[in-house]
Amino acid sequence: MKIRTHRELEVYKLAFKTAVEIYKLNITTGNND
Repeated sequence: MKIRTHRELEVYKLAFKTAVEIYKLNITTGNND
């Protein structure tokens, strides 16, 4: 699967960044349990 446009790549990077932030947040809150 090829990324056709630069905008598509930017959206993918943003989504990945968001997923990582949520993952980190879940790890942090999970440690408190």
